[in-house]
Amino acid sequence: MPNQVIYELPINERIRTLLRLEQLFARAEHHLSGSTKWDARASVDTLIEILCIGGRADLKSELLKELDRQSNNLSKMAEMPGVDASVLDNVMSDLDHLSKQLFELSGQVGLNLRNTDFIKSIMQRTSIPGGTCDFDLPQYHNWLSQAPEVRNATLQEWFSTFDAVKQASQLILQLIRSSAQPIQLIAENGFYQETLEPSQPAQIIRVTIDTSDMYAEISGGKHRFAIRFLTAHLTDRPTPITDDITFSLTRCII
Repeated sequence: MPNQVIYELPINERIRTLLRLEQLFARAEHHLSGSTKWDARASVDTLIEILCIGGRADLKSELLKELDRQSNNLSKMAEMPGVDASVLDNVMSDLDHLSKQLFELSGQVGLNLRNTDFIKSIMQRTSIPGGTCDFDLPQYHNWLSQAPEVRNATLQEWFSTFDAVKQASQLILQLIRSSAQPIQLIAENGFYQETLEPSQPAQIIRVTIDTSDMYAEISGGKHRFAIRFLTAHLTDRPTPITDDITFSLTRCII
């Protein structure tokens, strides 16, 4: 059975941020299910990365703009034949609900959490390799030594700060990814390039291949993109593939 792998290229900075958040929230969900102090440490490290993204003054406004853009796009579909009105209404309601939740957040996302002395003390040490050792942060060591259920309750409270951001980013990416169907193409000599349609700005380019023997390197921007297939070598430089490669391409444009 082939090992299907999907590679994505975000076309603009807004989507790039959402994909980073998606990865961080997925990592947090994984470590929050654990009970060791190493799971707690990994959860805190992930929280700090999310806080750094949330510290950008425009994150909330960018999410609100994207939710509004998605709502406008979906409203245009209401009169199209074959559209399930009930499903569309539910999605529009979700978009509106999340917009209201984000709008009600005061200041930068996670600002209150980022300003707590405990979190700040950890953030100041994370740029130093091994900088959060027990002797560096005795209060952190004390917290990590508490019962798993106590640590988890605190972590759940901290991460709840980002519930609206998480739900909004998940819904936006779900809508974008489901906006188009994949098509089968051939990359001649392991290379494919394409000019994008200016009237239909792409959000994400997705490439799917059915093997783990190679990987896709996607580059480009809003005007054009290129895909190069390479064989991975962990000890040597990647090798460009010169054979014709069949792959699936999805241009997510909504």
